[in-house]
Amino acid sequence: MSKSIDLSKLGGFPGGQAALAYLQAAVIEQFAALSQNGGLAGPYSLYGFEVTATAGVGTLMNYSWTAGWIMYQNNLVKVPAGTYDGLDTSVDAPYVLLTPTSVPRALPFNDASTPNVINDVTAAIYAEAIGAADTDTYFALSELLPYGVALGQANRPGWATLALSSISSEGAVDGSLLYKKDAIANTLLINGSAVVTLPYNLAALPAPTTVNIGVFPAGFIPNYNWSFILQARALDSGANWLKDSTSTQYITDVQGYIGNAGGIVLYPLKPVAGCTVYVIEISLVVPLD
Repeated sequence: MSKSIDLSKLGGFPGGQAALAYLQAAVIEQFAALSQNGGLAGPYSLYGFEVTATAGVGTLMNYSWTAGWIMYQNNLVKVPAGTYDGLDTSVDAPYVLLTPTSVPRALPFNDASTPNVINDVTAAIYAEAIGAADTDTYFALSELLPYGVALGQANRPGWATLALSSISSEGAVDGSLLYKKDAIANTLLINGSAVVTLPYNLAALPAPTTVNIGVFPAGFIPNYNWSFILQARALDSGANWLKDSTSTQYITDVQGYIGNAGGIVLYPLKPVAGCTVYVIEISLVVPLD
């Protein structure tokens, strides 16, 4: 730990309450920092606390939960297993109540006093009026998040934009993609669309045109070619689905792949005459390893 007391020094360490407080803070502060890395400001479940709700009579609900730990307002709180029956959902909602306790040590102090110095906080579900605002001692159960939320968000930075285009002989595709990397899963998240503005320049089946529409930058490229099928819509002026130019099938999807050099390749089908809109929807999660 970066915060500690070197107890290897001889000569009689002048221990006291300040030293004990320092050691206690060393554990609490650093553990809290690690815990907060996996959640938001709170509340969130660090471990366990799996809640089961079962319907009772009328508007009553019964709750049971397993033992676990939660984090709330930078405090790590133990949750013993328990039950709460008869919560009337017409007026109340399930909340998590934090109950502090403070008791004296088993042995008295040197001055014979027995102050309450052993502190603890436990949590349990209870009923609170619907819409009640959170306080230092309770919060709505619906706000509880699983551990790892902030960790995942911190490893998924903001969206970047990639412009899409192709030459006229490849349908003159126009559009853009939003993309970001999920560093934890090592995947590439992609969302956007492309419009084939000159669909009649595409080749007919059985040899569709290979259309190159863009290249991802370094750091966002899979190690291997990754194939996909995308949703597509070729429509006439009346918004009717159209078939490919050989009348073999309706154009409902487009195949393609992302190459291990970052290139994005599509194989859009040439539509029958009368196509006024040809849109390709792009939504992918691509493994990078």
